[in-house]
Amino acid sequence: MTQESHRGRWSAGKDAAAAVLLNADVRPETKIWRYLDFAKFLSLLSTSSLYFSRIDQLDDNLEGSPTASQLERVEAILRDHPDHRSLDALSMARIARRWVYVSCWHENENEDRAMWKLYGKEDNTIAVVSTAHRLANAVLGVAGTYMFSIVARVLYIDHREDEFAAVANAQVVEPFVHKDRAYAYEKEIRALLCSEQWWKLDSSAEPDASGVMVPVVLEELIAEIVVPPGSPVFIENAVREILHDRYRLKVPVVRSRLDRPGLLD
Repeated sequence: MTQESHRGRWSAGKDAAAAVLLNADVRPETKIWRYLDFAKFLSLLSTSSLYFSRIDQLDDNLEGSPTASQLERVEAILRDHPDHRSLDALSMARIARRWVYVSCWHENENEDRAMWKLYGKEDNTIAVVSTAHRLANAVLGVAGTYMFSIVARVLYIDHREDEFAAVANAQVVEPFVHKDRAYAYEKEIRALLCSEQWWKLDSSAEPDASGVMVPVVLEELIAEIVVPPGSPVFIENAVREILHDRYRLKVPVVRSRLDRPGLLD
């Protein structure tokens, strides 16, 4: 189905269904950003798909990890009720990480200079602006094919000292919406797709790929495109031409607010 055929207002029923995917701590209008290098931006456009990475493929080795106290509780349960696969709590947690996919976004009412530097090479970076509701709506199309789907704010903890906060939609996803405090600067909101009943799989089971491509309607996902601060005018023009002429997308393209004249200029 083409982008053109999807244009127009979302139905009330679709909006309500997407809202169910939002965890209680995320308001639908929450503004979110995804800073992409230009190659990934072009991939988003050419495939009309949002890439979800497997949790265990991310750099943080605590991604998807239980807390120390949770591991102790599971081990205590396993002593009385051994796992049918003869696995311990650590092995079970490692299996779970293979079957959870994530799309990570930065929550902010405004653009962030540090994010430009962190996730790209300044003028080789594009910022995609969306909202939590738009992201949930994008996930809605594939939600039925996964065991659990959720859009939630990441909470930052010390896995050795703290407990997980409650996740209203599905307790089983708690390890995947908590990260180490060292990453608090990310202010992350993420969409999760939890595949397979991992509690039934043994350690030899392995997904086919390191991530999944989720088809999206780009005009429903993207509220705005921001070109990087200090970038030449030709980059702004090129982005606008790619969006409007090549892909026929009616998405606003704006320059970074950091390029506005100063009050003393």
